[in-house]
Amino acid sequence: MFGKPVAGVVTKADIASPEEIEEAKRRLARAGVKRVFVTSAYTGEGIQEFIDFIDSLD
Repeated sequence: MFGKPVAGVVTKADIASPEEIEEAKRRLARAGVKRVFVTSAYTGEGIQEFIDFIDSLD
């Protein structure tokens, strides 16, 4: 569907409920997103994994 790699990013994982995170992931999946990162700038959760993904695109 997309000509370039597409990733979804769910932010604010430190304050979102597990249900909210799962709903966001479901919505991204329905939009055709295959790779989803759950991140929190506050705790650092998922940040390095997302950076590694971006770096791998070069």
